[in-house]
Amino acid sequence: MIDFNLYVAFILTVIFVISTPGPAVLFVIARSVNLGVRGGIYSMLGLACGALVYAVAVAFGLAQLLESSPQAFLFIKNLGCLYLIYLGLKTILSKENYENTEEEKIVSAKNLIKEGFLVELFNPKTALFFLAFLPQFTNFSLGNMEVQLIILGLTFVIVGLVTDSFYVLSAGHIGKFLKQSITFKKIEKYFSGSIYCSLGIAGLFHKIQKSQV
Repeated sequence: MIDFNLYVAFILTVIFVISTPGPAVLFVIARSVNLGVRGGIYSMLGLACGALVYAVAVAFGLAQLLESSPQAFLFIKNLGCLYLIYLGLKTILSKENYENTEEEKIVSAKNLIKEGFLVELFNPKTALFFLAFLPQFTNFSLGNMEVQLIILGLTFVIVGLVTDSFYVLSAGHIGKFLKQSITFKKIEKYFSGSIYCSLGIAGLFHKIQKSQV
């Protein structure tokens, strides 16, 4: 069903790729610092859902579709950058409210999952990995290419949850400690918002520079 040696190599590659700071990692760190472990967990689950969509889509032919249309792939990457900038501005301009009702907490959780989902869905790093690298770890002679791709995709999601959990717990506890400072409470939304905006602007700037070469 799947080549064992390729599978081991895939897991090691995934650990390296996911552990390397990128939009998703910095997003979940900023969310955890700003909203605590709970906020980081919901954001992490959103990222996992976004990656799961790629896992299923690639298995059923999305890779071939986007490879045949570079404009579609560029469109997805641009959406990701713009969405990160939107999240950054939304965070910076938001008004703090520390007296949430239980209903508001439920809605907030849904929003965090949705935002994490969209960040991962439009994450160029994730898109590139699934579309370009994932097929390289399949073995055509074993057949069932769709099953192999789904197994690899699910492995990516599981490894991502494990590594992101470390970031969430670490950043969440650090954020809890920092929030004891009144000064940090006043600047934390600017800290998180600037990370999102920087990631989005850097992504757009990279595309502009690349197009001019």
